[in-house]
Amino acid sequence: MATLSLRYEEILKIEAERSRVDKELLDHNRRQILEKLLVSFLLGENQEIGITYEGSEKSTEITESVHEKNDHIPELNDFLLDMVAEVHPGWHRDDGGYGTVDWDVTADKITIDHNEKIVTYASSTHEV
Repeated sequence: MATLSLRYEEILKIEAERSRVDKELLDHNRRQILEKLLVSFLLGENQEIGITYEGSEKSTEITESVHEKNDHIPELNDFLLDMVAEVHPGWHRDDGGYGTVDWDVTADKITIDHNEKIVTYASSTHEV
């Protein structure tokens, strides 16, 4: 029994370390993209950044980019979808979901408006 307990504790430590590394990577990516965006904004360009997204197990896509920078900085769209996954893990599973991600770059504030798709059934049986 001690062996199982030790392995479980090891698994928990590995998972905690993986979560820590994932968060550090997300924070690092955010800082890199933010630096690129701030430089471009200092040059006088628009400060609105965002996406509209939709996805399910079959596909995940960005249906609209709020600003052309989303296309000029390739990591940006991936980063914004990563932020959705950080807040709503597995959001694309089953029937999926959709929403918007808006990034106020000057305040470095990201707002995610997410909707889950849920299919429900109402069943009944009648004998007449």
